[in-house]
Amino acid sequence: MSDLYCIQNKSTYVGNSVLFWRVDGSGYTCNLDEAWKVTKEKADEICRSRPKQDYPLPLALLESIAERHVDMQKLPPAEAGGKA
Repeated sequence: MSDLYCIQNKSTYVGNSVLFWRVDGSGYTCNLDEAWKVTKEKADEICRSRPKQDYPLPLALLESIAERHVDMQKLPPAEAGGKA
């Protein structure tokens, strides 16, 4: 089992997707592949400073429940029903 964690930004969601910190806290992403993976110690350190906004989640748990999706913003206008 992995001992890595991702940091969830609890203050918001994107649709029904969880928002994670990107590497080194350089923004946010809903894409688990792009999320910053840190040790439990580092995750706890980060989250202690922002306890109401951030929460550490085990990577193993996230990988077991993750789903693939398609970002409609990347579809050409004709395929997106004219909404892109």
